[in-house]
Amino acid sequence: FKIEVKITKFDGGVEKVHFYCPHCNQEYISYFTDEEIRKKQKKVRFIKDKNKNKKMKSEILRDMQNLAAVILDTQ
Repeated sequence: FKIEVKITKFDGGVEKVHFYCPHCNQEYISYFTDEEIRKKQKKVRFIKDKNKNKKMKSEILRDMQNLAAVILDTQ
């Protein structure tokens, strides 16, 4: 089946990237981002040093997990 990715915007620049299963209509959340996370993701695309890149990716993942916990707790 084909997945149609959706982006839902929240206050404070938070975006939820998600999709709905076409068979059961269950929502699946891929990730949440905010402006700070998107800036870090942009930096990662330009960092050539693999060690710095790995550290930044780990930081982004941690930030995404923290943001998801906050957003999901408020819904």
